[in-house]
Amino acid sequence: MDPLTASAVAGVLNRFLGSAAAEAGRSAWGGLVGLVRSRYPERVEVVRAAEGLTPGAAVMPAADAVVELSADLIALAYGDREFATGLRAWLNEAAQVSVRTGDTHNTMSGTAHNVVQARDTGPIHLG
Repeated sequence: MDPLTASAVAGVLNRFLGSAAAEAGRSAWGGLVGLVRSRYPERVEVVRAAEGLTPGAAVMPAADAVVELSADLIALAYGDREFATGLRAWLNEAAQVSVRTGDTHNTMSGTAHNVVQARDTGPIHLG
C-alpha cells in the first residue's frame, strides 16, 4: 500500500470496524493500537481514538471518527519515517487478516489421526 493516504487507511480501518471481527481481527486491531501507543504515548488523543474504535462493536462508529483517526495516522506517518514503515507493515498485514464471521463447516471421512481444523484463530501452540 503506497503511498499512504487517509482514504486508504480509512478503508482498512472500516474493514475491521464494519465486521463482527473474529479474534484474528481484534488481535490485528490491537497491533495498530500498540503501534500508536508505543511510538506516540504522548499523543493521548490519537491513542484514545484508536482504543475507542472497537472491531465487532454492535454499533458502527461515526464516520468522522474513522476519518479523523486516519488523518491523524497519516499526519504522524508523514512526520516520522519509522512510524510510516510500521503503519505500512500493519496495513499490509491487516489486509491478510480474515475479519469475516460465520459458520465453518469441517468435514472428514475415512481414518484420520491428529487432525486440527480451525478458522480465524489467534496464537496456537501444538505439541
